[in-house]
Amino acid sequence: MSRNPVWIFATESTNLLRIQNDVNTIVTSIDKISTVPKDRSAYHTGMLDINSRALLLKTNIMDATPYMYVSVANIMFSTIWIAALLGIFAALKRKKQQFKELGETGV
Repeated sequence: MSRNPVWIFATESTNLLRIQNDVNTIVTSIDKISTVPKDRSAYHTGMLDINSRALLLKTNIMDATPYMYVSVANIMFSTIWIAALLGIFAALKRKKQQFKELGETGV
């Protein structure tokens, strides 16, 4: 199952499930490294690994973020708001026209 906010030309770097798996991997690595003494080379290697994974995670989130704002729900709500605004303006224009016609007839 893929949860990708990108509809067209989706990539694995924008797949939200993959990003969640990367976060879980980082948490697991942190748990393992926390038991290693800081003066060991394994600690240093683990910290470098976490650093590189965090940078990759940051890049993936930055790639996916703009596409999260464009969703089916957001498009529907935007369409409803635009239709409502157009309806209000049409009603106001119609009322203005009616008042103008009443003014011309002198009633």
